[in-house]
Amino acid sequence: MNTHSVPPDPKREPTSKVASILQRVLKDPTRSVPIQTTEDKVDHALEMIRVLGSAMLESGQATSDVQETMAKVARAYALPEVRIISLPTIFAIQIAGHDRRMEIGGVSTAGLRLDQIAALDDLISRATLGIVEPVEILARMEAIRKSKARFGFVLQILGQMLMTLATG
Repeated sequence: MNTHSVPPDPKREPTSKVASILQRVLKDPTRSVPIQTTEDKVDHALEMIRVLGSAMLESGQATSDVQETMAKVARAYALPEVRIISLPTIFAIQIAGHDRRMEIGGVSTAGLRLDQIAALDDLISRATLGIVEPVEILARMEAIRKSKARFGFVLQILGQMLMTLATG
């Protein structure tokens, strides 16, 4: 079996390696992968805000806090002016003006565990800075929702009892 291999060009290989290293070193860490179109970006950002807002409500956050935080997220993602409705059982966001795109979401009655709430808070901190793409935040939020409880049912009940006794 004959295989012919072309010897690497010594002049070209270091340049490509150097260019690759320079691209990685000089890459802006806060700049994320661009979304193809503006419409897609707006749609993904609206969906992300709906999912995060609904999750905040599920975690027991006050509706006014949810509204204020999601307005910050909308500004961080450079969305046009938005209208946000935050009620204990529903969350809605709409772009004001001529573009009337809207996302509406219900709030699950199951609530979130404390570990999920901590992960949600971290995700919201990143979203308020606008440094993570909406699609990635949606994927992370899905992973948070699907995450297994750290402790079994019996230990969860004991923990709840302990917290109840401690708070009197």
